[in-house]
Amino acid sequence: MNNTFHLVHGEKNLRDLLEVIIADAGYDVRCFDFGEHYLQFIDASGFKKPVAVLSDVNLPAMSGYELAVKIRKAQPLLKIALITGKADDEHHCFAASQLCYTLDGQFYPEKLLSLLASLTACESALISGNKDKYFQHCDFGIDHNCPFYHAKKDQGDKQ
Repeated sequence: MNNTFHLVHGEKNLRDLLEVIIADAGYDVRCFDFGEHYLQFIDASGFKKPVAVLSDVNLPAMSGYELAVKIRKAQPLLKIALITGKADDEHHCFAASQLCYTLDGQFYPEKLLSLLASLTACESALISGNKDKYFQHCDFGIDHNCPFYHAKKDQGDKQ
């Protein structure tokens, strides 16, 4: 089972801290400092889909919002969570249409770890084809229009 997360964060100190938290929890993590670097990586021949991409909203040269839209075009079913210090109504509208979740305001390692566990459970449910299992494990996606739940449901409806 894949347990890799990709982290895109422009601030080295925070990126390093998040990398340690994620790795200490038993997950593999690959870090990127710019959105452009991550997009180049997605297009590379050796790209392997992670459980999810965690990205800061305030990236150098490209916002996390722009990155999320570009990731969604290249990898429609890649889970994305944004990290932001300040979430407004516009952020929440964007999140509901493109993201699995956002970590906003002050967050604690326990909240990040719970998010990682939920994203991993979602990925496992998608791989197994058991879309109902997602809602039993996700503490985060129930309050918005989850693109992964509906994608699996729509695929099942077509069969």
